[in-house]
This record gives sequence, C-alpha cells and structure tokens, in this order.
Amino acid sequence: MVVLDCLNTVIEEGQEIKTAKDFLREYEDYVDLGRGEDKEYVEWYRSIVEHAEKREFPIAFEEFFDADHWRFSNGEALHYPPFTPASIDQLNDNQIIFLAKCVFDEGSVDELNDFLKSDGPKSTIPEIAEVIRKAFREKKCLICHYDSFENYTDLIAWDDADPSKMRW
Repeated sequence: MVVLDCLNTVIEEGQEIKTAKDFLREYEDYVDLGRGEDKEYVEWYRSIVEHAEKREFPIAFEEFFDADHWRFSNGEALHYPPFTPASIDQLNDNQIIFLAKCVFDEGSVDELNDFLKSDGPKSTIPEIAEVIRKAFREKKCLICHYDSFENYTDLIAWDDADPSKMRW
C-alpha cells in the first residue's frame, strides 16, 4: 500500500514514518529560533481568534501575493503576521547553515550541500557559518571550490546574488 503524508511524499509500506517529535529532534536548532516571547505576534493571533469566535475567518493569499494584506471573511483587512527577524549574528553556527539551506538560491544550496558532503580536508563548522554570514550581509551566492594544488575544499561567498532567485 502507498500513502501520501501531508507533504505529498510517497511512503511505501514498511517505510519509517517520521513524527513531530522526530522533526523537533532533527531540526532542533531551527525550532529553537521560534522559542521565546513575541508579544506582537500574540496580539496578531489573538485578533484572529476573536474574529473566528464571531465566525469571521481569515482569507490568505486570495490574490496570490498581489494584495498588501489578507482579509477576514467579513471584508476587514488582516495585515500580514508581524515578523521580527533574528540577526544573523544571533544564530548559532548550525542555525545559520540551516537558514542558508532555506533561503539561498537553488544553486547556492546545491553548492553548500556538495561542500558539506565532500570528503577530505575542509573548513570547520564555525568557518563555514562565517562564510554564510558574509554571503548574507553582502547578498552573495555560495560556491564550493576545490583547490587541487592544496587538496582542500572551501566554501566561498561569490558574486552578487540574483535577488529574484533568493528566497529571503
């Protein structure tokens, strides 16, 4: 029997199914970014609950990104959720590497993954994280570079990123 999970991933019979606890364990550094107080978001969410109690439900992406806000079913504007980004300097090394995989362009993510999987001598995790922070600050792409003379693989912040391909 074949079933689909919520991400439309095919799961074959006998294949291990990951639970929410597995996700929390596997992505602990990422999950930690969401911990703490966020009063602005709590107020935004409270407003949604209050509307829902009156059977006024949020409608999101009806205009598919063309609108400057969402709306409730009664027509009242619902502004986008507040977003308080953490500074890239506040993220630990594993968090910054994970974030890079989520927001950099596909080519940069491929380069980063190739670099992380490469054998042989290469930069340390803190050095990798600093390269990624530099790429974020300077809006650069990432490339995996192998120096055959030194027999060393390096990750480099390279060239200006194409803003249309970045997911930030």
